[in-house]
Amino acid sequence: MKIIMDEQNMIRAVASSSNSSSMVSSKKYDVFLSFRGEDTRKNFTSHLYEALKQKKIETYIDYRLEKGDEISAALIKAIEDSHVSVVIFSENYASSKWCLGELGKIMECKKERGQIVIPVFYNIDPSHVRKQTGSYEQSFAKHTGEPRCSKWKAALTEAANLAAWDSQIYRTESEFLKDIVKDVLRKLAPRYPNHRKELVGVEENYEKIESLLKIGSSKVRILGIWGMGGIGKTTLASALYDKLSPEFEGCCFLANVREESDKHGFKALRNKLFSELLENENLCFDASSFLVSHFVLSRLGRKKVFIVLDDVDTSEQLENLIEDFDFLGLGSRVIVTTRNKQIFSQVDKIYKVKELSIHHSLKLFCLSVFREKQPKHGYEDLSRSAISYCKGIPLALKVLGASLRSRSKQAWECELRKLQKFPNMEIHNVLKLSYDGLDYSQKEIFLDIACFLRGKQRDHVTSILEAFDFPAASGIEVLLDKALITISGGIQIEMHDLIQEMGWKIVHQEHIKDPGRRSRLWKHEEVHDVLKYNKGTEVVEGVILDLSKLTEDLYLSFDFLAKMTNNLVNLKTIDLWGSRDLVEIPDLSKAEKLESVSLCYCESLCQLQVHSKSLGVLNLYGCSSLREFLVTSEELTELNLAFTAICALPSSIWQKRKLRSLYLRGCHNLNKLSDEPRFCGSYKHSITTLASNVKRLPVNIENLSMMTMIWLDDCRKLVSLPELPLFLEKLSACNCTSLDTKITQQQVLQHMLQSRIPYLRKHYLKCYDEEYFFPGDHVIDECRFHTTQNSITIPYLQKPELCGFIYCIILSMGPLLECDVSCSVYQDGIRVGWLERLLEYENLISDHVVILYHDISEFDKISEVHDHFFSNITFIFENNEDRITEFGVFPVYASESGLKLVGSKEIFE
Repeated sequence: MKIIMDEQNMIRAVASSSNSSSMVSSKKYDVFLSFRGEDTRKNFTSHLYEALKQKKIETYIDYRLEKGDEISAALIKAIEDSHVSVVIFSENYASSKWCLGELGKIMECKKERGQIVIPVFYNIDPSHVRKQTGSYEQSFAKHTGEPRCSKWKAALTEAANLAAWDSQIYRTESEFLKDIVKDVLRKLAPRYPNHRKELVGVEENYEKIESLLKIGSSKVRILGIWGMGGIGKTTLASALYDKLSPEFEGCCFLANVREESDKHGFKALRNKLFSELLENENLCFDASSFLVSHFVLSRLGRKKVFIVLDDVDTSEQLENLIEDFDFLGLGSRVIVTTRNKQIFSQVDKIYKVKELSIHHSLKLFCLSVFREKQPKHGYEDLSRSAISYCKGIPLALKVLGASLRSRSKQAWECELRKLQKFPNMEIHNVLKLSYDGLDYSQKEIFLDIACFLRGKQRDHVTSILEAFDFPAASGIEVLLDKALITISGGIQIEMHDLIQEMGWKIVHQEHIKDPGRRSRLWKHEEVHDVLKYNKGTEVVEGVILDLSKLTEDLYLSFDFLAKMTNNLVNLKTIDLWGSRDLVEIPDLSKAEKLESVSLCYCESLCQLQVHSKSLGVLNLYGCSSLREFLVTSEELTELNLAFTAICALPSSIWQKRKLRSLYLRGCHNLNKLSDEPRFCGSYKHSITTLASNVKRLPVNIENLSMMTMIWLDDCRKLVSLPELPLFLEKLSACNCTSLDTKITQQQVLQHMLQSRIPYLRKHYLKCYDEEYFFPGDHVIDECRFHTTQNSITIPYLQKPELCGFIYCIILSMGPLLECDVSCSVYQDGIRVGWLERLLEYENLISDHVVILYHDISEFDKISEVHDHFFSNITFIFENNEDRITEFGVFPVYASESGLKLVGSKEIFE
């Protein structure tokens, strides 16, 4: 393309055009064609007119063959009523006073009205027009004596200096026409700025989407626009279509694909799509196979087209319209709008449309209700209440605004109160389309989330839904893809207020007058009424009651769940946290799927019996009156009796083969664990927290061979430890001040030598978690390598059979707030090993010892200076709180009889 221009005049023309874009008025014509009939009427001008007409550009052309010297009033009106004038300068253009009069009026409109002028030089040298030489000089010789000649010459010079099109640089006339039409479209677009109210807030999405479309690229690109119903997907796609379509050779906006395919079938839609892309050719495809001829596809393959497929609901719809995007010409673009993200298997990028900001919400609402950008005086607070209900959804803002237009303040207040109980049905019906496309299980999952589970963690929601044998994981994915739910912070399931309201309405319509005959109960007043008066039926599947909202005591009959035969059989979790007046719970033996019961702080509960075959977790924390309890489940994995009034544990507790966690902290009445504790099975990863006044652990706790951790903190009456379980890797006995430190240190060292370290080495495991923490103010005397300084050096150690080192570290009393203890190991000045532990405890009431193990396999640079020994091994212990008062190092060696400690008089073989 070559554009003829004069820089100074070009700048003025652009400035004029820019100014005119803000002075948009309603004009009858897009383009006025000025031409010399005898030169171009039957060839170039007629071709240009048809090309503009095909692009739906409203064009004025004067068909009169004979013209006088003066242009008519109608012609003047047509020029004034056009956005653009295209002036076709040909060989004999200046010979016509009529043409020169048109040009004079056109340049006047350019100056005074900001009209766009596009000069076209058709088979004429532009300098002849600009300087009035050649045929133009000859024409003006015939106009001698005409008083308007100087004005016409000035108009010719000015027009010829504008950005123009020159036919002489084109090989074919078709290419020439094509570029002129594109230029006209490009310059017309700003003359039609979109001031429709529904475009509020859309402009800020343009830049992002245009970058995703990569308009300058020659590759075919498909963009998916996705979001919930009413969010503005179609509006955004329409605005993009209006703005970008002039840059393409063929365009089609296929609206309401979901609805139109249901009404008329895919054949009609496909006919429309290909007909518009091929410029209104009447095409007809095979009704059964939807085949398109190779000829049609090859023609489309040579066109750069822009397609919008609006509201596509299924992959089938997309495939039947455009089975393969490869047939589209280079540079083509396709936009697909949908609520269903699952259809986007072929798209290059997906753009999610978000809710409007508060600022744009208020503006759109005000344009809908007041036809102004700001609230009407006196309606400010009411307007803010309205947009708060709509939560940034454009459809809701427009619908609600239209319903409140020209109504009184009292009517506004009444309507807004009504919305708290009854949703607007026009909004409801649009949103419900996404729900209608779900299968049975997906609908059930959606309603459960809307009524009970919004705001809960995804894993928790999944576990609850799976209790009903729903395919929870896949169902949640479908709801995400259909924009019915979102995930907040990567873990929390959320839902737009209006979508949740739509779900509530669906449940409410199951039985409008009788809540007891609805599948789900969540409204506090309705739940209270159904439970109090025993109105539940077999229809009820789920109930949620926030006890904190009770304003008076709620007395329930013993059989209040009897009629609701579908709550109990599927019951998975009971959480009655803080029910301080609860004195008993009903028989749960029919709750076949019950997994967790939480009765924390049920302070009036004195005794409890839970007969269940499936119960895994029983949490009775803070049941301060509870003295007796019984749980029959063999599936029990966690039992929390902390801060209860129990006096003894029944021996049956130790027969729970799957019990992993037992919490007894604060059980001040508990003096012993059981009369005859018989431990059975393997307690893997067990955690035990004991009451502060327990004096001894059961002697056969060692039989809990898979127990890995024990917490005994603040058991100040505990005087000794039995033999420790085989796989115990962590012992915390902070503030157990009755323990004898020497005996306990010897006992832990013996456990490590005989059990723990051999197990680690046999299975090639790292020793990241080995930690034993209990009272003690000195390292036992049997340790040869100990010091009160911060380092110690061992001159040499035999290399063969060295397994590692056990460290005994003494910490002074006081609070431990992120106490970082580390040991750096050096050989001949080079660091070869490093170990670190983070210790935390509220307050140590005495000095404590922590025992750690450092395996030789974790040393990375230790060298063999001599064949049989290591030399100058230095250990430096550091602590960020300066709490280390002493430490000792035990080298650990393997021998035929097992492991032994060197430098300790070998008493621990």
